Amino acid sequence: MTNIFSIASELNDGKSFKSGSNIELCPVCGTVLDCSVGAYCHDFEPKIKGFDISYSYEGVLVVSEKFKQVCLELGLGGLSFHSINQKDSLYALSVESVVEFDSITRKTRFVNKCEECGEYESVVGATPVILKEPISESTIEFYRTDLCFGTGRKKHWLIVVNDATKRELEKYNLKGLRFKKGFSECERLLKRHCQLKV
Repeated sequence: MTNIFSIASELNDGKSFKSGSNIELCPVCGTVLDCSVGAYCHDFEPKIKGFDISYSYEGVLVVSEKFKQVCLELGLGGLSFHSINQKDSLYALSVESVVEFDSITRKTRFVNKCEECGEYESVVGATPVILKEPISESTIEFYRTDLCFGTGRKKHWLIVVNDATKRELEKYNLKGLRFKKGFSECERLLKRHCQLKV
């Protein structure tokens, strides 16, 4: 059975999106409508420094040059590194591979659907991660959930890895890197059948 982990890094508390008219927000619920590279600022300044991997105020995953080089060394595909601070060599990390989050089993709450943009003001109930299908056991890869969690402009995807990827990353002593155990739906059902608490 594949072990699943979400990345639960430290908070650097910096603002990662451009301000004012440079960022497209829903005027009603405040959801960020444009999360493309152009929406990121290029002079990002974390309030708490020294992390190789951390989350910004809005939930953008920010990584260091060391983290980027580790990913290249491990041959991790499907990742994009968008420069947001040249001075300190910091990047916003984008993940291409998508996995389906099981919001029904997890009992995720979708709060106040916005009539303006069709998104929800808040999506609550992200961890522990429960996926509809298991991910590969042996592939060294990052995945992101198909759902974003949080409120307003702080909604963000969860980044998910398997046990093999977790073990490889832990070898490099990356500052700020933490993991939370998750489950696939088939694993959850198996544990229920064995009368183990999930």
